[in-house]
Amino acid sequence: MSPRNHALAEEMAKLTDEELRLAIHDGGDAVQKSELMPSFGKTISEEEIDELVLHLRKLCRCEANR
Repeated sequence: MSPRNHALAEEMAKLTDEELRLAIHDGGDAVQKSELMPSFGKTISEEEIDELVLHLRKLCRCEANR
């Protein structure tokens, strides 16, 4: 399985910011994605997760699907 291409606006726009936060915090299983994505909730702060979500939005040049 290949990792997600976070630069694809069409795919990334389907995900809400909350879904991205949950995937980062709790891992891929939390949002019915690959269990290969680990959880980072105990590794990075909530502020860092928010910053990462913003960075992902910059990569895809897209906005969250609200």
